[in-house]
Amino acid sequence: MVSSPSFKDFALTDFLLQIITWRHNLPKFFEDITGLKPRPFQEEFFREVQELKTKNIVIVAGRGIGKTLALATVALWYVLVLAIAENRPFKVVILAGSLKQAKICFNYIMDVINHTPFLQRHLAKEPTQEEILFKDGSWIRPLPASEKSIRGHHPDLLIIDEAAEVEDSIIYAALPMTAPSPYARHIFSTTPSLTGSSWIEDKWDHQHEPQYAPPQWKFFNWNAESILPPDQVELLKHMLPADAYATEIQGLPYRREGKVFRLEDLKECTKIDPKEIEKEEIGEVYAGIDWGYYPAPTVLVIVKRVEDKWRVLYSEAFLAENFEEMHRKIKLICESYNVVNIFTDSTDKGENLRLAAEGLPVTPVSFKAEKPIMISNLRMLIERHKLKIDPMTQQRLIDQLMNYTYDSKRNDDFVDALMLAVRANPIASHAPFDLEAFLSELVVKKRSTHSEEDRKSQIGKILKEMGRM
Repeated sequence: MVSSPSFKDFALTDFLLQIITWRHNLPKFFEDITGLKPRPFQEEFFREVQELKTKNIVIVAGRGIGKTLALATVALWYVLVLAIAENRPFKVVILAGSLKQAKICFNYIMDVINHTPFLQRHLAKEPTQEEILFKDGSWIRPLPASEKSIRGHHPDLLIIDEAAEVEDSIIYAALPMTAPSPYARHIFSTTPSLTGSSWIEDKWDHQHEPQYAPPQWKFFNWNAESILPPDQVELLKHMLPADAYATEIQGLPYRREGKVFRLEDLKECTKIDPKEIEKEEIGEVYAGIDWGYYPAPTVLVIVKRVEDKWRVLYSEAFLAENFEEMHRKIKLICESYNVVNIFTDSTDKGENLRLAAEGLPVTPVSFKAEKPIMISNLRMLIERHKLKIDPMTQQRLIDQLMNYTYDSKRNDDFVDALMLAVRANPIASHAPFDLEAFLSELVVKKRSTHSEEDRKSQIGKILKEMGRM
C-alpha cells in the first residue's frame, strides 16, 4: 500500500524542485541567496556559466562593481546546485594575487552560508579559513598565488580573482589542476593593471583571434558607466586621470601608445601669469633626481606645491662631472630652495647614500615598479593644467615632455626627474578618496534596507566631496 507523503518527503521534493529551478536560472539563485537583483552584466555572465559550454571565462571589470560577489555565487552554485543536479561532488579552488584577496571571495561565501540555514544543513563540518566541506564531498578552498600552494588540488572549477596581480608562471602552473575533471573550467576576473601587461590582459587584447573563440573562451567587460548617472560619470572623468578612469571605471586595459602628454595641455601649462606668481602663497618645495651615466646626464628638477597647484622652479643637467662636485652643487641648490624632500631613482644605492650623507632628505623610489603610477600622476597634473612650466627657462624640459612616449629610453631625463619631483602629489602617494568604497555604494554586497534613491543620494554626496579635493 502506498502511504501518503510525509512532511520530510514533501520538503525534500520541494527542495529538489528549487534545485532544478536554480540549475537553469543562476541569476535567480543569486537573487535568492543575496537578496539582490543581478546587474545586467552579472546576469549575462551567470547565463553563460549555467550553460557549462565555455571552458575559459574572462571578466575585466571596474573596481568595486560586484565581480567578487558574483564569483562567490558561482562557487556556491557549483557545490550546491550543480553537485545535486549532476549527482556528483564538485570542487572549487579560489586563487588570487594574495591569500588575503582569495579570502575576500571566500568570506563572501561564508557570509552567505551564515545567513542561509538550508546551506548550513549541507555542511559536512564547521567551515574553516582553509576549506568549506559539504556532505556529498564537494568543497571550496581559497589558495594564495604560489606554485607550492596549488600542488595536490584538483578542482572542477578554478576561479582566479584579480588575475592581473597573479604572475604568469603561477597561472600556467595552476591551469593543469582541472585537467582530470570532465567539467574542467576556469574563470578569470580582474580589474586591469596600471601597466596593462598581465597575462589576462594579453588574452583580452587577443580575444578576436581564432584560438580564443567560443566555446573555449568567452570575454566580458563590466563597465561602471552602465550603472552610474551621466552627471556622476562626467565628474569621475574630471577627477581621475585617463588611465585610472579606463581601468577603475570602464574596466578596460588602458592602451599606452604614442605620446603621453597632449600638446594642447602642455600649451596650457606653459601659460604663466606673472601676477599669479607674485600672489603665490608659501608652499612646499620638492626635488626629483634622475641619476645618469655618460652620455646620459644626471638631472635635478625642483618644484613647488601650493595646495593642489604645482610649478617648476628649477632644472639642471649634470653631465660627466665629478660626483663629489655634483653632490656639492645639488646640496647648495636644494638648500637655497628649502627643499623638504628629494625623490631619487633607487637604482643607484651608492649615490643615494652619499647624497643622504650630506644631510639632505633623500627618499629613494623604485622607478621601475612605480613608473606607471608616476606617469599617470604627472599626466593627470598636466591634463588638469595643475602644473605650470615657464617656457622661458624650461625649454629643454618642455621639449622632452612633447616627445615623451610610454617606451621612451632616450632624451627622457628631465621628464623622469619631474615625475619624481611631483611624486609627493596626494593623487600619487594616496588616493584622495576610496574609489572602491565609493563604487561599492553602487553594488551592495549584503542584504540592505536602503532604497536605490538613498544610495544614489549617498553617491552624490561622495562625488561632491571629491569635487572639493
